[in-house]
Amino acid sequence: MDLGPADEYWLDEFVGDDEDWVSKFWQDLNIVDEESAHIGEPPTPAENTTSTAISSIPTSISSSTVGQQRLSNPDNAERIPFNQKWDVLKPEIERLYIIENVPLRDLVRIMKEKHDFDAVEHQYKNHFKKWWGSRKNIRSTDKRDLVHIGRDRAKLGKGTLATYKGRPVDSRKLQREAKGMVKGLKIAGHAKLSLLPSFFAPSSLGAQISVPKDFHIHTPPELVDPLHEVSLPVQLSSALASIGVMDRASMFLQGRHNELLKSMNKTEASTMSIWLYEFWLFGFTAAKNWGRGPQIWNATNLRFSDWQSSSIDSAARSPGSLEPGAQDQSTNSPESHDIGSTDVADPCQFCRWSVHMEYCTASDYHYVSESSSESEFDGGEESRKAPAFEERLKERLESNDFSSINLSQVPVSVPAIVKAVKSSPNELLEEAIGFSIMGRNASLLYDLLRKAREANLVTSNLYPFHLAISYLDGSKTCCLMLAILFIHSPGQWRWDNKANSNDLGHTLLDTLMITILTNHTSTSPGTVDHALKKNHIFPGQETDICGRWDADSPCYQQLLLSGKSAIPSKWKHKFCHTSAQAVCHCITEIDNLGIKLGAPSGLFLNHCSYCGAKLQLSSLHSLVMTSFYLATAAHEDEDLFGAISCLLKLLTCEIDPGQTSNISLLMLLGVAEGDTCSHQDFTPAEFAEALQRESGDAWPEITKTGWKILCHILRLAKEIHDGFPLDFDNQNESEDVTGRHSGEGEDSRTDPGFSLSCSHHEEFRPERVFGKDRTLGHLWAAAQTELLTHRRQCEEHPWTSEKFDLPAVLKCLEKRSILSIPLVKESMMRPYCACGHFELPFSISSPNRTTACSHDFSNMVQFSRETFIDEDLLWS
Repeated sequence: MDLGPADEYWLDEFVGDDEDWVSKFWQDLNIVDEESAHIGEPPTPAENTTSTAISSIPTSISSSTVGQQRLSNPDNAERIPFNQKWDVLKPEIERLYIIENVPLRDLVRIMKEKHDFDAVEHQYKNHFKKWWGSRKNIRSTDKRDLVHIGRDRAKLGKGTLATYKGRPVDSRKLQREAKGMVKGLKIAGHAKLSLLPSFFAPSSLGAQISVPKDFHIHTPPELVDPLHEVSLPVQLSSALASIGVMDRASMFLQGRHNELLKSMNKTEASTMSIWLYEFWLFGFTAAKNWGRGPQIWNATNLRFSDWQSSSIDSAARSPGSLEPGAQDQSTNSPESHDIGSTDVADPCQFCRWSVHMEYCTASDYHYVSESSSESEFDGGEESRKAPAFEERLKERLESNDFSSINLSQVPVSVPAIVKAVKSSPNELLEEAIGFSIMGRNASLLYDLLRKAREANLVTSNLYPFHLAISYLDGSKTCCLMLAILFIHSPGQWRWDNKANSNDLGHTLLDTLMITILTNHTSTSPGTVDHALKKNHIFPGQETDICGRWDADSPCYQQLLLSGKSAIPSKWKHKFCHTSAQAVCHCITEIDNLGIKLGAPSGLFLNHCSYCGAKLQLSSLHSLVMTSFYLATAAHEDEDLFGAISCLLKLLTCEIDPGQTSNISLLMLLGVAEGDTCSHQDFTPAEFAEALQRESGDAWPEITKTGWKILCHILRLAKEIHDGFPLDFDNQNESEDVTGRHSGEGEDSRTDPGFSLSCSHHEEFRPERVFGKDRTLGHLWAAAQTELLTHRRQCEEHPWTSEKFDLPAVLKCLEKRSILSIPLVKESMMRPYCACGHFELPFSISSPNRTTACSHDFSNMVQFSRETFIDEDLLWS
């Protein structure tokens, strides 16, 4: 039987003599197909494949002539019932409609004129669906997969015949796809080099390429008849020959990173991952030190060559300190621990912290009392002559001197990438902004945002506000990066939908909750959001929120070299004061921008498997669930003070404590559902109490105390919100608990227990719970002061000081009595209002020790662990 060129899809050998270097990269690539479980098996010559291949060709090819002969006879045509004519004419219909791409209206006419087959369009459509399913055309992703499969098989000496749902694939479509894959290389909006850390996971290396659904791959028979020499396969092979490393460059620039890795064997994928990681770490380190440290970073001073050595000098430090004139920047990592060592040292368990200052000179900004290269290094002439940061990224990408891998070994076309980068200045600027955020370099971010405003830059999927929260650093910058973004970014960044919601539907408050879980629990991404179930790490995990490690710290680099990419549980500790203060300050900045903090949460979202109801948490319910994971994180000293502080802060932002959410405890706790709906409405207080009943018995006593305080605050807030009468001890109302008498000149709006009024009291709003009782204001003022004045300094010290006595707080809440803890009853705080707000100067948005403390009683006197933050950049 003759096989025409339109009836089969051929991919012959196409790798030319000058492309042998490409083929060696594919010798180990695995592929799953029907013919062989391993594409890497050597081709077997003299295989008798003719009969097999022909037998697999659709029946349309072998029955076409017979069917047409039957209907060409008028007597036969009259005797065949109309319903049966469909199957007889199917080969002819398929040839016209599928192979020759005849429009449906013309097909109806041709079949009627030539075969006296009188059917209407909707009857054809019904049979098309019956024969071939709902799709006539092949998806672009499937065509790309077929192009890759055919290319790989051809390099192994195997031709390819592809069929889709039993019918041959038109090679002209694949030829167009192959040519399109190498045209128009440019940076796609979502191809962010700065967002690549999670791309380096070892689990993604050496992935198999599967044949798309409904496709079959066969080796075609040998063609011995010269009449069967067709041009299309040759043209297709020529098109395929032009892709290779070019199509990978296209994948890279379009952000198709998973697809890029799938196109490589394990060796290539490993090489690619190392190269990408080296570029990312170069960009991160350069951004972190820009303007205050070494300006030239390359494979030598980044010590990438040491990664592959068995041992290195015992005096090795972090990459950020290897340039002459720079001192150790490692975050509490042992100096004697080598980058090349096989053992992974644990970081120090004690936090660093940052302090907001009212006034500092510009030269003091961010470096005061910081014993690192940030305060010691003077870039001098090198710094003054340095090109723009985004230009430095482009230069290093072009020269490849940031990497330990030779350019010829990189399995993508780097020149094509560089060309695309040069033609996409705005995308390069956005890339630089991403690195500046992750490097927490406020001065660099400020300069780049100025350029973004001038260029009217529109972000693609960078989501800068979410990125700043994911890389939140309470030890050095606290909320400063987020505040700079809010104030100095282009206007459209702040007011479009991306300001509060990212591509996963997570709000900024959701991202703060994820940051808490990332830094203080081992909760998996899939637990937080089903869309993240394939991810095994959260973004930002390479930077510890309380400054104990960073992406360029030896301990973290050794962790990666040991084959692990997730932070070990033993590195993490309770939700500490440094972390809680940074989160609360970020909530303040979000609220100041006017972003709705009470928007529904995108975390822990479920759907009832019985009725299909959407089970979505409110923002307070999401905080309760986050607190639950903190309580179950196996930190024996977790007292939930940080969660209590976040709750009080959110309540000051007028989030409704009585809002109910439809919740299934069984689904949230991972318990299989029954045959009926398991969800019901819970207020945040009811939800917290239900979680404690389910799992709270196993918690340490200090955790139980913190959880009970959380529940009491939620119940109290709901009662105040609902207008219920409060049964509090009102003794000494003429004199507040600090002993300060309310004088005659005191504002009438001032609560008897407070000595300061604020603008929040000027109008009555039912959603406001602060200012209506004698407890919440004292609690919030005391919590802020505790965050400002106490850090754990040694193993024997408590995480929360005796000045904020948690058992005493619980006792007061249970008895509904005036709060009696040292911070309140010993007059250790400056005046504050019923909202718990201190009097602040215009230059700062959150209190510091000067504005909160009546005298100096802080234990935070270790200047080597303290960074002072000047907020001059906010108002420049």
